Amino acid sequence: MLLYVIFGINLYPPLDIKSMIKDLPSSTRGMIEGIIATLLGLGLFAYIGPHNLIRFKRRLSARLYILSGRPLASVEGKQTFDPDSECGYNGIEVGEYYFDLNTDFWLDRDIDLGKLDNAGGEMRIWYIPTGLRDYKNSRTGRVVKHNCVLVRAEWRPRV
Repeated sequence: MLLYVIFGINLYPPLDIKSMIKDLPSSTRGMIEGIIATLLGLGLFAYIGPHNLIRFKRRLSARLYILSGRPLASVEGKQTFDPDSECGYNGIEVGEYYFDLNTDFWLDRDIDLGKLDNAGGEMRIWYIPTGLRDYKNSRTGRVVKHNCVLVRAEWRPRV
C-alpha cells in the first residue's frame, strides 16, 4: 500500500491496491499508523522466524545425520519421567541424559507414558550424539546432558 501512496504504483490485477485503500483516510496520521503496523508486523516475524528456523535446521541436520549412516549413540537404564501439568510429560531422563518430548522426540506421540512410568522397567534409547549441552534438571537436581535427538526407544519390563 505504501508503494501506491508514495509512488502511485497500483499492482492491478493481482492486487487492486487502489480500491483497497480508497476508504482509508489519506492523512499523515493514517500513514504513520500504517508504518507503525508494518514495523510491528515485521518485528513479530523477526521474533518468531529464528525460533522456527532453528527448529527446522535442527530437524534437517538430524535427518541428514541419519541418512549419512553415521552411528547412533545409546544409553540404557531406569527412566525418570518429567511430569507436566498440562500435557502429561515434559521429558524422559535416562542415565545422565534428558530428552525433551517437545523438541528432541521423534517417536510416535501416542505412546502411553503413564503406563510405562507405573510399570517400572528400563529403557534403552538411541540418540544422535551431536550438540550435547549440560543442563541442571530442576526436578531431579542433577546435571544431565540434553539437546540430543531421540531416534529410537526400547522398553524392557522389570524382571
